[in-house]
Amino acid sequence: MIYINKIVLCGLFFSAYLSAFATDLPSDFTFSFKPSLTKKVIISTNSEKVKNVNGGPSVTDVVNSVIEGKFTSIDNGYIFSSKLIKANLSKNGKSVDDVILKSLTDLVVDYKIAKDGTVEEIKGFDRVEMKVRDLVPASAFEAIKLLISQETMAAKEKEEWNGRYAGFSGEKFRIGDNFSFEVPYTLPNGLTLNYSTNVRFTKWEACPAGMCVRIDIAYTTDNEALSDLVDGVAKDLNTQNDNSMVKVAMNSQGIRGHASRLIDPKTMMIFSERLERTFNIEANSTSSGKQIVSMKENKVIDYQYISE
Repeated sequence: MIYINKIVLCGLFFSAYLSAFATDLPSDFTFSFKPSLTKKVIISTNSEKVKNVNGGPSVTDVVNSVIEGKFTSIDNGYIFSSKLIKANLSKNGKSVDDVILKSLTDLVVDYKIAKDGTVEEIKGFDRVEMKVRDLVPASAFEAIKLLISQETMAAKEKEEWNGRYAGFSGEKFRIGDNFSFEVPYTLPNGLTLNYSTNVRFTKWEACPAGMCVRIDIAYTTDNEALSDLVDGVAKDLNTQNDNSMVKVAMNSQGIRGHASRLIDPKTMMIFSERLERTFNIEANSTSSGKQIVSMKENKVIDYQYISE
């Protein structure tokens, strides 16, 4: 009984200590991009996508990957070299040999980054196209080459990187700040889709760097604009394949997503991310009739910084 009481007392003391410490934290903070040059980062990702067509059996794709990265200093910025050291895909619990993941494994990609964290150039994705060309039939390669081109993959990585870092670098915020804006997202076919985004700096939270900021981000798409966009893509496919008519419409949900990020404002090093996204599409065609496609994606990303 005495032993239990000591544990309870220690717990109460520790909770009180943390509460007192939290009250001393500043309400405002400034983001500064200062990556460690003496540590490598291990980025572990678990992504689960559950897809469903017309309410039938769901198909669950799970991708697990590990990336190793390192920052080095150059004039007026940094080079971030990343290497995918492991990746695997399963479909409904069964392992799948995926040529895209195979082509990405052991690939080194270099990001040229300005001092404020903005990506200026990304090199290395051209080798993906060359690898895949040798692994799949010519007809299959023609169908996916736009998605795996250096230009498409680099553009996607730039937008994601700058969304994490460059948009906040050098800016001052307060806990509780909440603001909304439009974010353009460039699709592989060159078209742009705008997301309505809300960002909130929620709270201070313990992390391996000491205390980090929790950022919560919610986004939605304009359903009418998205419907027009997907409808246009479908019409392009019709002209390439057959004359069947396709009409695509988004239901009331469209695309919705939420991301939660834990970041050290002193260095802008991220320690964890949790992402959720859902979308629903309704398509009608003369060949296959009405198709209702839904997808829900959950992604967990953990960052570990290790001294070399």
